[in-house]
Amino acid sequence: MRQAIRIRELKTQILNDVSNPITALILVEKAKAKGATTYEGRRVALRNYHTLLAKRIVALDGSLKQPVEADLYNKLRELEQRRVRPSVLIEPVAPVEGSNSAAYEPSR
Repeated sequence: MRQAIRIRELKTQILNDVSNPITALILVEKAKAKGATTYEGRRVALRNYHTLLAKRIVALDGSLKQPVEADLYNKLRELEQRRVRPSVLIEPVAPVEGSNSAAYEPSR
């Protein structure tokens, strides 16, 4: 419970710190997701948003790496098209490095 509260505090802190250039990148990806004209463009922008936000949270508090990456893995899996042929990205939204669920798959 404390970890979840701490993660939420850091997320709020990050998103409210508009003077930070990393926060600007995070907010740009969120705006791209809102303004996307295709489903695939929205999915890519949301994957980028969640990835950048998770990396920033881990950078601020390394003790939260495991729960943050587990949550990120679940969010990225939700945004993937696994049951149908993936859509082709036609919007100018470039995927961020590490914005796929395979990068965060838990070890078994």
